Amino acid sequence: MLHELRIYQAVSSARLQILHRIFAERTLPLMARHGVNVVAGWDTLVGPDTPRLVYLLAFSDLAERQARWDAFYADPEWSYIREALDGERGPLLARTRSEILRPTSYSPLQGGPDDLRALLADIPGSPHIFELRSYEALQSDRLGPLHRRFAEHTIGFFRRAGMMPLAFWDVLLGEQMPRMTYLLAYPDVATRERAWNAFNADPDWIAIRDRTNREEGPMVGRISAALLRPTFWSPVQ
Repeated sequence: MLHELRIYQAVSSARLQILHRIFAERTLPLMARHGVNVVAGWDTLVGPDTPRLVYLLAFSDLAERQARWDAFYADPEWSYIREALDGERGPLLARTRSEILRPTSYSPLQGGPDDLRALLADIPGSPHIFELRSYEALQSDRLGPLHRRFAEHTIGFFRRAGMMPLAFWDVLLGEQMPRMTYLLAYPDVATRERAWNAFNADPDWIAIRDRTNREEGPMVGRISAALLRPTFWSPVQ
């Protein structure tokens, strides 16, 4: 299983709302017609390049992804959607980018929207608040120790602090490589703030972090984070 993360930076907040309408009315039906499996879509509440839309897709492998997108772009309906994206008053989008993600062996999410919905079942409230975080490794050989620390220690401390770990990925194709990305969920923003405060102050986590940094050396360079809220058309809320 592979996931694709698509990030669309809108020209303005007003243009983003038009983009959502096009997605709901035209893009999603066309994706469904050609088997492009949409896992979830989010607005970015806090993060870089706002206003922006972020959405997650699932494919069995790269060959299936290519075949699905080839069929999507060959459909005559796509030309009408593209014209709408260009807009009578100028384009809706300032920038788009895509990342190919491979779930790690310890990632709770390995599949599509049904799997994500099941993982969220124990979190009260809907829509949920999501957090997408990305860690740029100092060099490629630092990703292994970083994944081991997440699998053996960090996920447990996340849960202790009140976070819900959903997905962990290696970035196979994207910017700022080598890099890992992961997704967390909370019932609301206030819970997120309390959880991170508790995690960062946990003496057991601090001890593990310091010990692994001493034994393995520094692992992480640049960190980016974004708070996300599901769009009205997202399959998972």
